[in-house]
Amino acid sequence: VVHIWRAVHQTRHVGRVAHVGPDVVRFDLDNARFPQVDVLRAQLPAAFDGRLVMLDLRAWKAGQARPEADVVRLLGEEGDVEDETDALLAQGGCAGAGGFPPECLAGLPAAGMDAAAAGADRRDLRGRFVLSIDPPSARDLDDALSCEPVDDSVAAGRTFRVGVHIADVAHFVAPGTALDAEARRRAATVYLVQRAVPMLPPQLSERLCSLNTHGDKATMSVEWLMDDEGRILEEWMGPAVVRNRAALAYPDAQAILDAPPDTLVPDPAPAGLGALPAGALEKACVSVRRLWMLAERLRARRQRNGGFCNAEPDVRFTVDASDGGDAPDVSWRLAEVSTANWLVEEFMVLANVRVMRKCFRFCPAFSLARCHPAPDAKGLAAAAAALAALDLPADLATARGMAATMNALRDHPLAAAIGGMTQRCLRQARYTCAGAEKVEELCHTGLNVDLYCHFTSPIRRYADLVVHRVLRYALAAEKAYRAKKRTGLSGSGVRVTGGDVGDAAKRLLLPEAALREVAEHCNRRAQAAREAERASKAMFYTLWLKGTPLGQERRVATLIVIRQDTFTVRVDGLGADVDIPHDPAAGGQRWVARNIVHGDLDTLKIQWARPHPNACRLLTQWEAVLAQPAGSKRLRFTIRLLPPAAETE
Repeated sequence: VVHIWRAVHQTRHVGRVAHVGPDVVRFDLDNARFPQVDVLRAQLPAAFDGRLVMLDLRAWKAGQARPEADVVRLLGEEGDVEDETDALLAQGGCAGAGGFPPECLAGLPAAGMDAAAAGADRRDLRGRFVLSIDPPSARDLDDALSCEPVDDSVAAGRTFRVGVHIADVAHFVAPGTALDAEARRRAATVYLVQRAVPMLPPQLSERLCSLNTHGDKATMSVEWLMDDEGRILEEWMGPAVVRNRAALAYPDAQAILDAPPDTLVPDPAPAGLGALPAGALEKACVSVRRLWMLAERLRARRQRNGGFCNAEPDVRFTVDASDGGDAPDVSWRLAEVSTANWLVEEFMVLANVRVMRKCFRFCPAFSLARCHPAPDAKGLAAAAAALAALDLPADLATARGMAATMNALRDHPLAAAIGGMTQRCLRQARYTCAGAEKVEELCHTGLNVDLYCHFTSPIRRYADLVVHRVLRYALAAEKAYRAKKRTGLSGSGVRVTGGDVGDAAKRLLLPEAALREVAEHCNRRAQAAREAERASKAMFYTLWLKGTPLGQERRVATLIVIRQDTFTVRVDGLGADVDIPHDPAAGGQRWVARNIVHGDLDTLKIQWARPHPNACRLLTQWEAVLAQPAGSKRLRFTIRLLPPAAETE
């Protein structure tokens, strides 16, 4: 190391008492990448054992066994669900668990869109039949869809007017305001099992911006004229006003798609559909089927072009705290991704692609891209070798080959583990300032598209709000460009400057240096939100385990990643990956703390009871015991792999 340009490691961590000495208390940190720390006992109150403590790492002097830390504050009781939830949010640096400052709420309108707002700047689309499809419990509805037939006489077949309507958060959140600064600081809504920490105040996220059925709503809309193969014939983007006529949940839309073709309305109709007026119910059913028909074409074409469509099931928890006990009753299920889910996904992906192309054409230097770097070649080679060893399709060298391989293996018993193994070879997508990157580095490998952004979720992602502002500027620049072309200039001679666009539009853009900072901040906060969500699910799974007769569960675990000091297993039927350190203390096993590489296959050597190590390749399976450690209050389960039968004889 020659020079540390900027220290980005976290210094504040949640600690749990590990050992109490006369003068010094040793703490374990929730971040397992950090060692134990020492805290002077004088900094702690008299009753601190069993408490969660926020600590600030101070120094790790030469010759000291452990770093020193100072007490920042006490967080709550170890083992208490809500206190543990506060702790995992604090560990991730997730801002805003305590609410919004009063200055952020000042000046917010009492009502949403006024009908008079549909003027020259905002297209009136209230005549469209607009519907939304969201999770059953969702209140922050970012997006809605519309689909209406246009003309049956086109030679290529029928044509449709398809709309993707996204909440116009930028209409309510102006740059430079206290609310904008707070939204930027939070950067993303954090979704936990039993609560959410919103990026925007509920007055906005659940009322004014949310595309619910309560009145007219301001949107940034994208409309296409499409043929029945999903090919775009015409396109329009801009601010609009819509009215959501049918707020459907995913099960409602799925019931429509599962109904017999000759049945207009599912019978019996789910509760969500039964609440709609008769006319709206029939229109909703017709619209959902039209959207599905087009989405099916879009998805097939995206897969043929090498787009990666490996949606994994999600764990859904049901929490019942009505009995007033110390811990809630918890149940869970694995929710498969339904047709209704990918129906919505296809139109959101298409809108993101088209908006980024518009922004990049008219505002390339100040656009916020979502890029997905090329996958880890070594990891893909190891994964391909593991598949080949099992005589399975193993073309992972290209995006198209990867998509074909995953599609061919989707019904295989190891499909979930193979998907996890392959996903771990893909690098994390990230936000970046388009003007600071080479054009070829802006591609999104997973989708196999040259340009991509996040536009469709501005209520819960600050990056999308930035893109909305850039799109406003790009639309103004496009308007100025077309006006200049009408003056007789050739296309190559037309230049649009800030003066042509206007001061109001220019104020929507961030300078390049500020945009780079926002991109990196959004990347960090997105990662923290993902980690908090995983930790929340692990906590509630541990609560469920505690309620089982034996306090533990046996499941199959499949090896999907091998690293220098850890390896990862996919737990069958749980939808979770668990990282296991090579450390001898992990689960009572004794691990060989290194990788042995044979050709393209990483081989993990595990020392069981016998003197000779057991060589385990990727996709090796074990029986595993999942349980909360005996005597521990911490709501985090551990996994213990059981040796093969031959090792226990």
